Amino acid sequence: MYTGGYHIVTFDQHDHDLHGTCQYQLLGICGQKQGLNAIQVYVQTDGHLESALNALVSVSGVLVALNSKNTEITEVDGVKRNMPYLFSPTTLAFSLGLHTYIYTDNSFEFSLSKESIVSISLSSKYANATCGLCGNFNSDPADDLTANGPEEHLSP
Repeated sequence: MYTGGYHIVTFDQHDHDLHGTCQYQLLGICGQKQGLNAIQVYVQTDGHLESALNALVSVSGVLVALNSKNTEITEVDGVKRNMPYLFSPTTLAFSLGLHTYIYTDNSFEFSLSKESIVSISLSSKYANATCGLCGNFNSDPADDLTANGPEEHLSP
């Protein structure tokens, strides 16, 4: 989970904070596991807690751009779309209350709130196959900021 206060809790429950203006990769699919949707999630911050949060979600080659202050319209592959929007037989984007959601075939759930809180859920088939600031989803919080092996560590 990522909060607008630049705080992240990884899939393995490791807490860390981000500071500054940047685009952060929260989630990517890494490794050689077969049968997984290609998913990437990025958030763009500008260093101000009250500002809108921009999120980019790529699911199986479709790029969805979201803004925390506008939950009724999204961009799908650069084209503005009203919610709800079905952009593949297994992937739906919709708004409900203060949140915008993206769901795929019961394995990936993404939400962005008007308060700039991002929540990501994955099925267990993604265990040990994720990378990014949400961690590697292997039940070990100690190695969540390891990029490509135990020697290389990410600095949030």
